[in-house]
Amino acid sequence: MRWRTEEVFRSSKSVCLRLKETEMQDARRLFKLALIGLAATTRTVQFVDARNGSSRPATDVIDPGLLPAADAIGPTLEGKTPRQKNLHPP
Repeated sequence: MRWRTEEVFRSSKSVCLRLKETEMQDARRLFKLALIGLAATTRTVQFVDARNGSSRPATDVIDPGLLPAADAIGPTLEGKTPRQKNLHPP
């Protein structure tokens, strides 16, 4: 689990959140921003896991009501070549 924690914090410090670059003065607002960033980073890591073959269900990351929309949009985002197709099960 330590590696997972390191991945989440590395992602939040580099591209996602960059708290050091914010100009917020109010600690409460900074904590709220950090919480939102941490939630987004955690979901991003979960999406990467899913792409790499994790067996966790999509409902761990997305609201079950949005799954039909994702199913409908997915095929329209695939490319024409075999390398551009989604090889993972729905």
